[in-house]
Amino acid sequence: MGIEYLQKSKSMKQGGQVSNFKFIEEKGIKYFVKSWDAKRYNPYSLLFQEAMLDLDIPLKINKIVSKDDSNWEVTFEYISEKPWNLDITKARMIGESMAKIHNWAATSKKVKVLKIPEKESLYDNMDDWYNLEMGRFGDNLFESKLSGKALRNAIVKSLEDEGIKIGVNPNQPKIATHRDFKKHNIISDGKDLHLIDFDFTSTEYVSLEIMAFLTDCIIERNEPIDEEMGGSRENRAKICIEFLLAYKRHSKLDIIWESVLYDYLSYLCSNTFPFYFNGAKLKGHIKEEDIKSMGQWRSVMANHLFENRKKLTKVLTL
Repeated sequence: MGIEYLQKSKSMKQGGQVSNFKFIEEKGIKYFVKSWDAKRYNPYSLLFQEAMLDLDIPLKINKIVSKDDSNWEVTFEYISEKPWNLDITKARMIGESMAKIHNWAATSKKVKVLKIPEKESLYDNMDDWYNLEMGRFGDNLFESKLSGKALRNAIVKSLEDEGIKIGVNPNQPKIATHRDFKKHNIISDGKDLHLIDFDFTSTEYVSLEIMAFLTDCIIERNEPIDEEMGGSRENRAKICIEFLLAYKRHSKLDIIWESVLYDYLSYLCSNTFPFYFNGAKLKGHIKEEDIKSMGQWRSVMANHLFENRKKLTKVLTL
């Protein structure tokens, strides 16, 4: 029996990374096929994902069935996705899994030989914002860029007034990471949770991945997704604490917890994503309303971390 295409290729947007996907069936077995253009294809992410398959962790890793580097296409094991909500048990599973993945990435010879490209920035200045093409008054993204820049400048100035200079603590462990290790990239088949979408894999400061997961969970959106993240504010706070405790219980890395929040806040302030996409890059890939939405969410995260920095840092250092 040949390959039966179950549906036409569709576009999938992940934080500015655009790929196409389709489902196919061969000999009665269903697969998920994903493709990119040459600039967005990240072979290192696939090597990292393949190397992780045998890890003894609660999370399952989405299995790569085959890959075609010449056509930038990969076939994955199909996972029949079921809705799921974060709870304390799952938070502990995810915290343990992330810690063990980080331990492995920091010490494994298998990872070292992959030579995963490194993000070299310390996120310690606002140069990218100063150099950002803002456009003109009346342009669709002008006000979003202007308000995003103003908020970040205000946060940086307030921190400087407290004697705090933005930037990741260079003494934090720096290892190969997933770089989008959040709930939307953990899917359930009704029994197990599976970590998917390694598209952004790079060598990066581990504190950013930890705080990105926590920030994504703890901020209230007043939307249905709040229920997925654990429901009430109190429940989400408990879930975040259980994730953190599980991570600390299993981690063997020398993480400087006092600076974890400030590391991620520095990244959010200094980085211009998603506004660095210009018109040419946007065409056929990302809609301007998506740029606005992603930009607004990152501003919400930056503001929340800044306003709650002392309270959250106290929790992080428990």
